Amino acid sequence: MVESDHGKPVNRTPAEYLVQFATADDWNFQTTPQPHLGGRRLRFPRGRGLGGSTRINAMIWYPSIADLQRLSIVGGDDWPIESLAAAQDMVTRWVQPESPRWVSTATNRFLRAVNSLHHPLAGPMFPFQRMTRRSVRVTAWDVLAESQNFNRLSLVRGDTERVLFDSCRAAGIELARLPGQSRTTKLGARHGIILATGSIATPAILMRSGIGPEDVLREEKIDPMVVNAFVGAGLQDHLIMPIVFAIDNASRFPSVQIMHDLARFRIAATGPLSSNLAECGGIISAMTSSPVQVHVTPTHYLLHPHPRAPAAMTIGVNLCQPHSRGHVRIRNQTIEIDPSYLSDSRDLDALVQAVTWVRGLVSQSSLATFVNRELIPGRDKDFAASIARSIRRYAHTLYHPTSTCAMGVANQSVVNNQLAVRGVSGLSIVDASILPAITTVNPNATIMTLALHAANLLKRRL
Repeated sequence: MVESDHGKPVNRTPAEYLVQFATADDWNFQTTPQPHLGGRRLRFPRGRGLGGSTRINAMIWYPSIADLQRLSIVGGDDWPIESLAAAQDMVTRWVQPESPRWVSTATNRFLRAVNSLHHPLAGPMFPFQRMTRRSVRVTAWDVLAESQNFNRLSLVRGDTERVLFDSCRAAGIELARLPGQSRTTKLGARHGIILATGSIATPAILMRSGIGPEDVLREEKIDPMVVNAFVGAGLQDHLIMPIVFAIDNASRFPSVQIMHDLARFRIAATGPLSSNLAECGGIISAMTSSPVQVHVTPTHYLLHPHPRAPAAMTIGVNLCQPHSRGHVRIRNQTIEIDPSYLSDSRDLDALVQAVTWVRGLVSQSSLATFVNRELIPGRDKDFAASIARSIRRYAHTLYHPTSTCAMGVANQSVVNNQLAVRGVSGLSIVDASILPAITTVNPNATIMTLALHAANLLKRRL
């Protein structure tokens, strides 16, 4: 079994992914106080250990040709759409995503209701495919471990502090000092270094290495290697607004394990424990300035898995392409995450429209006889201003940060179309930070496709 840096096995039970937050499997980040969310700090989970955030995410596999087309446009001749599509097909064969073997009563009722309406703005709603095998979580590390070249890898466990340079060439890395160590560990690199540490850690490592905005390097007293204002800039994330409805207790999704459900999961790979909670959804198009993605869960989105959470279903909405952008930077040797949610007023306006659309969907479909009452925002929140206040109070991250070390033209990017960091040699980035904009939908499939295409590009340079 694959183990993390802290020696514990991956939790393979899909329905338990939320309980992994704020554990040793999570970097346990928080955002800065968000002015447009009532000053709230949002918990910002990122997976810690082999496989990264595929250790703790909802496992949704949602390939998107639109996201590949955006990469192709920015990447130019070295990123042809045909090659990206072929890479996506290859990665999908490796991952072998599954359709769910079981979905909840709430999800079944939602799918029947919305797909019978043939709404002109709603695409088909469907159960999400998942990175599972027989309903058991599969991580990106598992997929790598199954490859024919896996035995050529050597694994060294530790947290990367910074990149070391010989003149302007990346020559190694320094690992963070562990408690009880008298000095840091340094590892040399003969052919180069690839950072695949994600949209939060990658810009932080660059800044600690002397590559970043001038004001950050000056305030942190770091000798500048390359001054680049775009390192850490451009952070985007999907912000989800949950519309929560009470349902009858007979349709409740269990918040605690019972022996019957455990047996169903272990023997037949089915039942509530096989659920990834974010069971189904799809796209609402042409309603706002950005298409809207729907995620349906058979739970109270904000309270599950608390045992006292009421029986509920949630229809969550998020903008596929939000306009708001924030940043990641280091401050006083710690990582500061500011997504600047709703800083562009168009995002709030669009979310208000999306909430109104969902309410109309429920009232005009057979869901009206399934749900009891609206818990969040609550039916007394009928006007745009009151819905907006509820969004500021209840909206939450969907855990999809991107674009903090974007690929692009020379004076507006961190890496070129070969994924080489500008201003130095021997240093590349291959992770979600290089995306020019956030993915339209859940990013797993696009990021793993990017990684395979990047591997092919990097092989040419060796």
